[in-house]
Amino acid sequence: MMRQLSFFFLSFLFSVSLFAQKRDYEVTLWIHQLEDSIVYVKGAYGQQNSIILDTLHLKKDGEFVLKGRFNSGIVVVASPKEDLFSFVLDKDSRFSLDIYPDGFYEVKGSLENDIYLEFQKMNMDYRLAKYEYELQMKKDPSLTDSLSALIRQKEKEFGDYRESFYRNYPENIMSVLVKAVQNPAPNMKFFDENGKLKKGMELEYANDYRMRFWDGFDFSDERIIATPYFYRKFQTYMDKVTMQTADSVFSSFKHFIDLANSKGGQIYSRYVIDHYLQRLPMMPFSFNEMLYTLIVDSLVNDKYTPWLTPSEVEQHKINIERIRPFLAGNPFPRMRAVDLDNRVVDLYDINTEYTVVFFWSANCESCKKNIETLVDFYKNFKEKYNVEIYSVDLGNDLEAVKDHQTNTPFDWIVLRADPRRLKEDYSLDIDHTPELYVLDKNKVIMNKTAVYSHVQKVIELDREQKGLR
Repeated sequence: MMRQLSFFFLSFLFSVSLFAQKRDYEVTLWIHQLEDSIVYVKGAYGQQNSIILDTLHLKKDGEFVLKGRFNSGIVVVASPKEDLFSFVLDKDSRFSLDIYPDGFYEVKGSLENDIYLEFQKMNMDYRLAKYEYELQMKKDPSLTDSLSALIRQKEKEFGDYRESFYRNYPENIMSVLVKAVQNPAPNMKFFDENGKLKKGMELEYANDYRMRFWDGFDFSDERIIATPYFYRKFQTYMDKVTMQTADSVFSSFKHFIDLANSKGGQIYSRYVIDHYLQRLPMMPFSFNEMLYTLIVDSLVNDKYTPWLTPSEVEQHKINIERIRPFLAGNPFPRMRAVDLDNRVVDLYDINTEYTVVFFWSANCESCKKNIETLVDFYKNFKEKYNVEIYSVDLGNDLEAVKDHQTNTPFDWIVLRADPRRLKEDYSLDIDHTPELYVLDKNKVIMNKTAVYSHVQKVIELDREQKGLR
């Protein structure tokens, strides 16, 4: 069947390479008037949106052949210069596609691809028509009323087609994705007759919305995990729908895991658990370390993570026991370090409302990046907020520290220590710099961060909660 398709239309294509349900495929591609002799077949999985699945070389008869065992889904064909088009890998295992530069395509042996590409064409036609009308309105505002009417007509036509498509082809990946990414409708019991959220119902409404966030998601359809849209939805759920405290985020995380497992979506729960177990230990912030500790304590066990090896489980347990004493709310150890004149300075001898323990190195390039943020904060707020910075150089290079203090001196306390002694004496395992701990007047940890601007934010939030300015 010969139909028109935009050769370079990709704004509305879904880049997918599915993790499960691998099948044998043989797809012949004729990409007419293509100058390149190789093309790439790309997919997506989780937060990765451009995974190269295969590299195809031009054959003598002008065709490219994708042959092998792949996951079902939608893939994108790209030249070395740009993305070209997409097609479906699903139930039809042997088919061919002719793609022409004038916007036409021909599908042989795959009804699902004919359906999919038809949807893309209709979507493209609607978007291009709307764009042209809007362009004309900018050039001639007097046409606004008539062109706005045409835009509304196009919107209705495409809307009707789209709804018909979803009804007629509910198993097509286009229909499945649309339903999966839809957010739940607001529960009107929380709103008054004017459509405004009732006073005092904010938290209950937010919790209700969070609990219903995955209602339209088909966890039994493993294809969705390999689209960019699954992880975007999951990020929205974790970052926007959920209150941003470690306990609340963990509660949402575990709710997702239990929901996915109860609905046959173990592939989704395994993905996010593995992803977070890998990602969180590499992010040296109090929030992430607290979340990592909660996940390991509650979910790294035979029930939730049976795929983890005993050595992997043990490593995660070791990690959190190393982290646990330095979580927010715990007292920082009574450490001592020497200044540039070899005098011992005791952290607990500093009597200020706030103390920032700043691990750095004079030879550390990342420590120098944006350091003016911390310098300016100390200069402007040392007295106002009654704060001191207890900085400890870990570079084991006394001359480098002295040179730094000569050329670009810090006004705060400058000390030095051997990282090995810190680990032995205080269980402080500092494997990167910069690393900062914000402590209250009792030397209790308020926050840990690697970002200088966070120091001021943490202190100002604490003062705000105490009613101070």
